[in-house]
Amino acid sequence: MWQAYLAQLATNRAAIEPWLIGTLDLTEPPPEPESPDAVLQQKLQLLMGELTVAQQQSGIVQQPVELEGELRGVSTGVPGGQHVLDLDDGLADADTISTDELWPGGRTGLNLTGTNTFIGHWEAGGIPMLAHQEYTTRVTVQDGTTTVSAHASQVASVLAASGNFVAYISGTPYTNGARGMSPAARVFAYDSRTNIQEMAQLFSTNGQARVSNHSYSLSSGWLYSGGTWYWFGDTNVSQTADWKFGAYTAEPANIDWLVWTAERHLPVWTPGNSRGEGPTSQPVVHRLYINDTNMPWITNVVRDLDGDAGGYDSIHPQGNAKNALTVAAVWGITGGYNGPASVVEPYFSPYGPTDDGRIKPDVVAQGVYVLMATSGSTVTNYVFNHGTSFAAPGVSGSLNLLAQLREQLHPDWRGLRASTLKAMVIHTADEAGASPGPDFRFGWGLMNTERAANLLRQNATNGWKTFIKEALLPSGGRIECPFTVTAGQDLKFSIVWTDPPGAVQSASLDNPTSRLVNDVDLRVIAPNGTTNFPYVLNPDLTNQTVEARSAAATQGDNTRDNAEQVVITNAAAGTYTLLVTHKGTLYNQQAQWVSILASGVQGQAKPALTLGTPLLTGTNRVTLTWPSVVGQLYQIDYRLSLATNVSWTTVPGELSAIRTNTAAELVLGSGVTNIFFRVKEVE
Repeated sequence: MWQAYLAQLATNRAAIEPWLIGTLDLTEPPPEPESPDAVLQQKLQLLMGELTVAQQQSGIVQQPVELEGELRGVSTGVPGGQHVLDLDDGLADADTISTDELWPGGRTGLNLTGTNTFIGHWEAGGIPMLAHQEYTTRVTVQDGTTTVSAHASQVASVLAASGNFVAYISGTPYTNGARGMSPAARVFAYDSRTNIQEMAQLFSTNGQARVSNHSYSLSSGWLYSGGTWYWFGDTNVSQTADWKFGAYTAEPANIDWLVWTAERHLPVWTPGNSRGEGPTSQPVVHRLYINDTNMPWITNVVRDLDGDAGGYDSIHPQGNAKNALTVAAVWGITGGYNGPASVVEPYFSPYGPTDDGRIKPDVVAQGVYVLMATSGSTVTNYVFNHGTSFAAPGVSGSLNLLAQLREQLHPDWRGLRASTLKAMVIHTADEAGASPGPDFRFGWGLMNTERAANLLRQNATNGWKTFIKEALLPSGGRIECPFTVTAGQDLKFSIVWTDPPGAVQSASLDNPTSRLVNDVDLRVIAPNGTTNFPYVLNPDLTNQTVEARSAAATQGDNTRDNAEQVVITNAAAGTYTLLVTHKGTLYNQQAQWVSILASGVQGQAKPALTLGTPLLTGTNRVTLTWPSVVGQLYQIDYRLSLATNVSWTTVPGELSAIRTNTAAELVLGSGVTNIFFRVKEVE
């Protein structure tokens, strides 16, 4: 009889095995409850200690520098011993990326302005002009920096200028022409010298700061300033090409550490302005920048223009971070997006791929001839400027409005993960380039803030977490989610995950070693059983030909990027099953959060939250089952009596549903004769 009993327990467990997402031990005393903010603070403090050690080991130093009064920034050591600068990259968007449709009077009716929100603003070489009429009292300095920078003033304007004043440019009035993307937001301004530590501090103490903007990057390749050409390459690596283009140096690795640790805060970064930059007639007299005090004149060396053939592989290091959102520049589009051909990049905006073949930039936004506030002798100074420096804050300020909308739709929920914010921008972007899908020029396309906002609203009102999900992929497990589709729909499924930082690249030219740590895979199974694969690009890391790098995206197994997308046009009716799995072993065998977005599918109603009959799955184990929503978080409560004076006890830990049925096994203490359970939604 005992053997038969044990066999029945094994049969019970096998029956629920596909749904099982965790075993919870009721015999262990529950830990002291900690707030999410306290946990984040501890994690970020630990991270700052790890970064300090890593910097000491790699010889990275940071010190202020000013070169001929023009090249302002931070001198940062990199492997190889050479010093480089953080440089201003160079402007904004609203109509081009449809952010104006979220403002008061916009067609969405949302009336968003960023009121009571906070944006982090790190800048090389100074702070905004705080007295400017466009953002008086809403921009505050957080690190004691006093040097005013025109570039910082302009970036702050794109982020949050009020737009309440008429600007006259050459006698022409522009009403609201300088309005920022989040015209009522607060901006916390910092110098970039200790950006990673300051970002960790801000994110751990201000849960509302979901986005930060960084319109600077390590100086790379050629730069023309003050009538002189400078070259920032490392001659110990190459006499002709700067190895930093496309490289995964300590800077992008530190950014990835920060986002991976903080989880819910997304930095937006520029990729530089270096595509094809350099003197076209060589040799030319120029200065070789070795460090702040060593810049010898060079007269007889011919060096490559920045980037590979066709301008590919021209992204500065920070823009190569996996977990940041990298934004390149395009011309403005009068009247808004009008097909892929309407998205045109200027001569300076850089192309990917990264040295390990990843898709960068992620998206594009307007960065040419944008009107903005600037510093000067009065508080009413304005300027037109251009560069990726101003495309990035156009996206940052727009993301801030999307975060505000999410808070309005779900005021009691935690903020979206950084990967979800990034996924929304990628998933809803307008197509750009010669062929459907991503490319190394425009990334995933032109940001469309209005479409992203509509997806957030659709997710809140049509079905339950049908269109935006955050699910925890177990090591060795899979996420499986069905979607109902009517005939003729164009379907799009995207996943993005915050990947652990990869190994820092040594000073070497075009090192192709993959920096992807967790190789997560997206597949979509059609009703007829056909498996649909995500987009892949050919980075041609060996030959580096323009033909290969400009070729249309195909479908296959993406082993490089931490963003994947499947598109199915004119879909047949039926149920499509989205599968998320992973190769090998996840980092430290820790489960990986994955953001999942879907378009073109039917809204799915939330099933009634009812517990199935408990199953004995061990001599002291019971398993609970219930219908679930993929991406929903659940918790289990228990008590030993139904008497009114006995309270419920919450089992520590949240359970992330990864299928439409969920099972959780509980280890019971000895002598338990009666026990009662309930399951509740966390958010």
